[in-house]
Amino acid sequence: MRETKQLHEIGIQSARYDDTFEDARSIVDVRPESAGNTIRSIMDYECALAAESLQISLRFRRGGENDRRSCIEFLDKICAEGRKRLRRDSGAHCEGILQVWNKANILLKAWANRASHTGSLVVNEANELIDACEMAVKKFRCDNCRDPVWIAEVRTKKRIQCSCGKLYWDLS
Repeated sequence: MRETKQLHEIGIQSARYDDTFEDARSIVDVRPESAGNTIRSIMDYECALAAESLQISLRFRRGGENDRRSCIEFLDKICAEGRKRLRRDSGAHCEGILQVWNKANILLKAWANRASHTGSLVVNEANELIDACEMAVKKFRCDNCRDPVWIAEVRTKKRIQCSCGKLYWDLS
């Protein structure tokens, strides 16, 4: 029997879908628009997690609107802030990562929205959307240590970083 908790005990909960990029690939040939919806659900979760972890500040919305933000709004802000905040240990900008995030964001706006709202997405578009979004999620992690850029906080330098420190997000 499952334990029941009162809402005030657990706080705000985000929906976590068990769908994976492979799940989307498994249905793309039969139902490409469903694959697009699956990707959108995955990205809604992953981008919300990233935005919270990167301490992205978004305008407040009243009531339930605040909890209904989508991956597009989060990724817009992550991409915009990433230009000045995402760095390598040498201090260099991370243009390659930003390009991957921007491509996923563009495709989410164009194709995932269409898959969700009009039910029209073709196989080639769905495959490209899946690949772009999977790559975007991977880029939240360091290529060297494979940890998310937000796994460690360095208060003296006002930043969060991966375990090895080669990829960081400047909080100042």
